[in-house]
Amino acid sequence: MKPGNFYQKIVENRLKVILGLIKEKKDIHLIEREIALLSLDIIAALQTRSLSLSQSCKCFRKIDYSLDLKLRDQFSEELRDLLLEGILLDELGTPYGPDINLIYLIATKILEKEKIKMKQKFIESLIPG
Repeated sequence: MKPGNFYQKIVENRLKVILGLIKEKKDIHLIEREIALLSLDIIAALQTRSLSLSQSCKCFRKIDYSLDLKLRDQFSEELRDLLLEGILLDELGTPYGPDINLIYLIATKILEKEKIKMKQKFIESLIPG
């Protein structure tokens, strides 16, 4: 499999998972983590020219269109910023376009917060009680 096809498949599969999670509306933190990972996958796909800017922003638009207001309000401010930047990917390089570095920074910040939460849950599970 060519590297381009590899990243394109990863993005497509992760997007399907995210849309399924959004339908279930169960675990906001899991949805945020998956969207952050998708963002990093999209950056890799852009770097290898596996996805165009237009295809990339469509991924974020599909997510955005699938959200209702109640669910959207439960997301962190970082995730809402990430979605906005992603939706604008086809405007990259224009004065009002997104900053790919900002997308990377926001995604890694979300993942770091999730890592800390997972570590705390693990520690709590070790405490008898």
